[in-house]
Amino acid sequence: MEIRRHFAPKIRGLILFHGNRIDSLQLAATTCRSAARMAQCYCSGQWDPA
Repeated sequence: MEIRRHFAPKIRGLILFHGNRIDSLQLAATTCRSAARMAQCYCSGQWDPA
């Protein structure tokens, strides 16, 4: 039981850390996609920031 009590917080922290990394990656991908879409609209002369 001592071992489990010792490692549980570390494992939980690791899962949270990786979860946050994945969220950040998804956010970055979304940002890149919307930036590319805006650039595409701008280049094709259909500039609509909204």
